[in-house]
Amino acid sequence: MITKDNFKDLQQILGFSGKGDMFTKKFKETDAYLKVDFKAEKLIYPEDKGSLQ
Repeated sequence: MITKDNFKDLQQILGFSGKGDMFTKKFKETDAYLKVDFKAEKLIYPEDKGSLQ
C-alpha cells in the first residue's frame, strides 16, 4: 500500500530524481515533466501536454 511515509521511496524506485522535497521525472516521448512536491504535498504535471502515458 502506498502511504505518505513510503511515497518518497516509491519515487526513487520509479526513476524520479530528487533533491530535498522535490522529485522530477522527464518523459522524453511527450517532452514533459512530472514533479512531486513533498513539502506542498502536490503532484505537478503539464496540463498542456495532455495525459502522460
